[in-house]
Amino acid sequence: MGLIRQKNSYFFFLRVLLIVVIYLFSGNSLSAQIPNPDLVMIESRDAKGTFITRGIGVIQKNGYVICNYHIVAGGRKISITKPGNSQVYISDGYMNVLEIKDLVILSVPGLEGNLATFFKGFEIPVNAQITFAQIAPGNTIALRKAIVKGPKEINEMTLLEAVSKESEDCISGPVFYNGDLAGFVTAGYYDGSQYIYVSSIRSILSMLGSSFIIKTFDSFDDEFPIYKSKFQTSVLDMIHHVIWLSFEDAVRLAKKNDKKILVDICAKWNGWCNMLNDQVYSQKGIIKYINENYYAVKLDAESKDSIWYQGRLFTWSPQDRCHQLAYSLLEGKMNYPATAFLNEEINLLTVVPGFMDVQKMKVALHFFIEEAYRKPGMTFEIYQSQFREEDH
Repeated sequence: MGLIRQKNSYFFFLRVLLIVVIYLFSGNSLSAQIPNPDLVMIESRDAKGTFITRGIGVIQKNGYVICNYHIVAGGRKISITKPGNSQVYISDGYMNVLEIKDLVILSVPGLEGNLATFFKGFEIPVNAQITFAQIAPGNTIALRKAIVKGPKEINEMTLLEAVSKESEDCISGPVFYNGDLAGFVTAGYYDGSQYIYVSSIRSILSMLGSSFIIKTFDSFDDEFPIYKSKFQTSVLDMIHHVIWLSFEDAVRLAKKNDKKILVDICAKWNGWCNMLNDQVYSQKGIIKYINENYYAVKLDAESKDSIWYQGRLFTWSPQDRCHQLAYSLLEGKMNYPATAFLNEEINLLTVVPGFMDVQKMKVALHFFIEEAYRKPGMTFEIYQSQFREEDH
């Protein structure tokens, strides 16, 4: 009897272990987390065949896909593929658009798959867990989890705000609650965590059945001229601080999204550094421009943290009594504040030493984003003398 009990206990343990393993490994499985709809990858190109962007949609019914409008805006050739399937489907037009809510229904002849079911509740509860789809490295589709924080009024429309620790750059894609399609991400930003804003499923339901005419993409420019989510700009308008990232986060995101990096090299005890923070980085126009165009880093020149940059580990230098990365960027001229500008390949463009007032900061920010430094004979001083804010 004791041997039988041991065997039963042994097999019970194996069954529990198997369940745990299946549970752990199913976390990255599309079918395990979202058993209902087929997700599809959408790629948009203009009339010349130039790539615009890609995004994720769901099959609403055979031959029709729902996705974010800004994914296909400006496109003329829209191709659709299913994960793990090499066949390419070409959309012949769109059936309906809700531009203001960033949604479109595409006609995709021949495309079939598991259809989306719609969340039937009025709204997703606060603190509920949702799942959203985003494009992952290698142009694959990944599923991430987020926690609902509640409704948020943005640009005279109520969107759902949720926060995720699993993502860092999602501004589009379908959202699911308990396996049902519950909306689409239409804006977001990263601030240590990913904040996403979701249009309601009711917006999608209002589109269905309101039109059965397939229009070609040539009419997009006339009827729907907005080429990005209007909520993205509105969300950034709501943020009343510069989004300061860690150096590693900024480097990773800059390489992925082709954005420049601004590094505020400062010391906590320095009055000019504090003045720059209080008087310049607090201005709404500066905040918005940096958040839209740069990844920003506040580098404490006396930090003890370790930072990887260009394959080298930088840390506190007892000999120089400062951080090695600050020493390297400033070439040993340890005067604060200083503002370093890095390009999309994370190479140093230049360092602007000293305090910059609001006007000079505006000039510097535009100078590098507009790449005026590439123009023959154009210096920062010449650009500054020609700069008129109303032209930018």
